[in-house]
Amino acid sequence: MELMIAKKQSYMPPEYINDGVVWNKFDVFSLGVIIIKMLAGNTGYDRRHEMPPERFIEFVTEKWKEKLQGTKVYLSQEADILQLKTCVDIALRCVKEERNERPGINGIVNEQEKLEPEIDKISTNPAYYRSGVCQDIRQTEHLFHLYMTQWGIGTTDSNEKFVVTGGFGSIVVDDFAIRDGPAPNANLVGRARGMHVADGMGDDHWLFCHSIVFTDTRFKGSSLKMLGDFAYENDAEWAIVGGTGEFAYANGAVTAKVIQSHTPATGRIWDLRIRAFCLCIPEKTKMGPWDREAGAGFDNPEAEPPRCLQTVTVEYDDVINSIAFSYSNEAGEKKTAGPWGSHGALTRTIMLAPSEIIKQVLGTTGTVGEDTVVTSLTLVSNLTTYGPFGTTNGTPFCSQAPESNRSIAGFYARAGEAVNALGVYYTPEN
Repeated sequence: MELMIAKKQSYMPPEYINDGVVWNKFDVFSLGVIIIKMLAGNTGYDRRHEMPPERFIEFVTEKWKEKLQGTKVYLSQEADILQLKTCVDIALRCVKEERNERPGINGIVNEQEKLEPEIDKISTNPAYYRSGVCQDIRQTEHLFHLYMTQWGIGTTDSNEKFVVTGGFGSIVVDDFAIRDGPAPNANLVGRARGMHVADGMGDDHWLFCHSIVFTDTRFKGSSLKMLGDFAYENDAEWAIVGGTGEFAYANGAVTAKVIQSHTPATGRIWDLRIRAFCLCIPEKTKMGPWDREAGAGFDNPEAEPPRCLQTVTVEYDDVINSIAFSYSNEAGEKKTAGPWGSHGALTRTIMLAPSEIIKQVLGTTGTVGEDTVVTSLTLVSNLTTYGPFGTTNGTPFCSQAPESNRSIAGFYARAGEAVNALGVYYTPEN
């Protein structure tokens, strides 16, 4: 009987247990207990006090991800995870010690109704589409003032050729010179290669499609793709629809104006004002490894570079026996690496909250037998510190972030019976 009463009391709010107070949010507390125990079990319910709410939500989410992956997805895994996280968040607020901080039933219903449009949006994504990592976009602006020389068919310096003739539907293949000035002896900096097509049935209208391929030293090999329309005696505005090399992912606009025209048959000189924007995608930065002689090398495949660290698992005793971690790649897909090393007497899995990032890795190295190994490891996030794991004896090392807006996204290592050397990947914060 006492055991039954104790079990029932776990569903009762503290103000009732302590003071016998019953009020209109009594059932809300019980609802929160039921939801958490259903999703996390009794052990998980007891562990909710051991971690911040954000980390507990991730703890429950990770527990359910494999189950969701193994069942038929009625909406999408992304939608299921969003619903799961929202449910756990509401449940945690339902079991708050202070009754005034708990939501009411109407508030819970309103939250669910606000979530439905977002769920509908996610669930309409087709099976072949997956959203990438959400991140702030930085761009570099490029401004050019160039001149394009067009010489017609039959001229000495002709740089175009008709492949289809006859007015509407005519196709002309081009290899125009791009210079830094209008004069014939101005520096050649590239070529505009492509075609123009007569697409006007009732007027002299052309579609221009060219790639400016730079040949000078500064931008050699890089290119900009231009696409747009041109009608005689009118200035043109063309779109920058892509690029390569230094101008990868380019977009922008080109103002094209004919500044010298002999006749349409003999050619023109174009004044090009180009304004292009290119994405800044910083490369991953490696730091370390600390000690490197022994063990086999382990790293992330080039096709799966880490973007955002999610969990870290350390097995240890007197030394760090192994390390494993999960992360999301550039496509937003979850990937795992490790364990690198062997089993240890103790295991600790760190599950990062959605807004939590690892900013620093600290540790020590020492000699065991004839090999140098990592003897201790500490991870410092923007919220808390994990560790130290192992024994803090030996030579210290530190991975202090080179910039304030960067975080640790993954690891690489050398390992055998223990972790012999450890390095980290830095990436811009998401």
